[in-house]
Amino acid sequence: KNALDGDGHIIKFVIDGTTQRAHFSNKFIHTEQYAAEEAEGKILFRNTFGTQPPGLLNNLFRMGVKNNANTNIQFFGERLLALWEAGLPHAINPW
Repeated sequence: KNALDGDGHIIKFVIDGTTQRAHFSNKFIHTEQYAAEEAEGKILFRNTFGTQPPGLLNNLFRMGVKNNANTNIQFFGERLLALWEAGLPHAINPW
């Protein structure tokens, strides 16, 4: 596994001035591919930097790669999107 092939992970840190408390939460970006791999408990999709399912037949002629949604986040209109350089954005719920 290559560290740059990791699934997107978002962290939220909020400081509440009224209660003088800090709140921390985090979660992985739940793309369809992430959910499929979690359900199977193993790597199912090829990644950009070489992480791939084991076995030649599992990778032969598979040109597509997994959208890890692990590069950045950006608000666009009313939606928060998780971005990746080589794929479509993935909408996430920030709350």
